[in-house]
Amino acid sequence: MSIIIVLFLIGLIGGVLAGWFGIGGGVLFVVALTEYYATLSCSDYTAPQLVQLIIANSIFAVMFSGWVGSYKQYRQGTFYYTHFIPLGSVAFVALQATTYLLTHVVHFDRAAFVIIFCSLLFVLSLRSLIASPHYTTPSIAPTPAQITLVGVLAGSIVATTGLGGGAVLVPMLTIFFNYKYKKAVSISLGFIALVATLTSIVNLLKPLNSPCLRITDYYIGNINIQLLLPLIVGIIIATPLGVHISNIAKERYSKLGFFVFILIIIARLCYTTFLQ
Repeated sequence: MSIIIVLFLIGLIGGVLAGWFGIGGGVLFVVALTEYYATLSCSDYTAPQLVQLIIANSIFAVMFSGWVGSYKQYRQGTFYYTHFIPLGSVAFVALQATTYLLTHVVHFDRAAFVIIFCSLLFVLSLRSLIASPHYTTPSIAPTPAQITLVGVLAGSIVATTGLGGGAVLVPMLTIFFNYKYKKAVSISLGFIALVATLTSIVNLLKPLNSPCLRITDYYIGNINIQLLLPLIVGIIIATPLGVHISNIAKERYSKLGFFVFILIIIARLCYTTFLQ
């Protein structure tokens, strides 16, 4: 099967998951991009640089799921821009700071990060799954300190994993702020759209320091336009379907599906870190 068809199918699956769970689909995109770059024999990138390149391209793809999903939410009257703009702004700053630290200042201990990150994902998603919602209680308006904390955490996760940040953001919004699951998904999609767009602008303007990669595919900055095109087409087609599923599905089923997907993320991260 050609790489174009594979990426298109991954885009379809990622788009449905993004719209349904508010997670962006980055975990699938990172896997696909990693496998692609592993097939290239001529690359003058170091391993950390290649990881950052894969993350940059994953975030660019995630941007489309965020915007398409947010547009669908806007058409339905469930677009909470006053909620995701503050979170996204803080997260973007945290993302850039984390990227700089990992690239120029600190040594990134991936094993320690995966253990902490997976533990956090598991606890948050399980807590969200088993919690009995009390939506008769008004949602809690987050304080500036809480916005900063959640934004920094989500932005750091985007920088280190290439995920959209929704894997942590959705359960945190439902647990700590008592938001309905569907509202948390909508906020997460807007958050993903904002953070991924700002980050992609930076990555589009960065020079690609690899003559070999430039010959292999067509790049704008660090973004592989040629490779991502079929992925993006699949995302644009399928994300509205995911939003529709999220709106009609019972909350307990959506939470269960979200929890299962989080287990898949954890398994993938642990496999690539400790077994490969």
